[in-house]
Amino acid sequence: MAVGFDITPFLERPSIQVAIRNLEGQEVSSLHIIETLDTNFNITMHLRDPEPQDSYEVSATLYYATPETEREDIHTITKILDATKPGEQ
Repeated sequence: MAVGFDITPFLERPSIQVAIRNLEGQEVSSLHIIETLDTNFNITMHLRDPEPQDSYEVSATLYYATPETEREDIHTITKILDATKPGEQ
């Protein structure tokens, strides 16, 4: 599944945590993007779901963290994606 990001310009490089869950709530894919340099990019996430489904919940959290500081979540977005429809959703 391709997941795209369009982030407003930033001074400090943010990190992003992405999780994809099936409709039973099981996590079928996840990743962390650490201190991105880009404000607009796409990534491909592979689903490890034993029974492919028509819909998935995608959740992304933009955050800042350093070894010296606690993680600070800035923004979270959650969407339901229809895996049967090609293209942008």
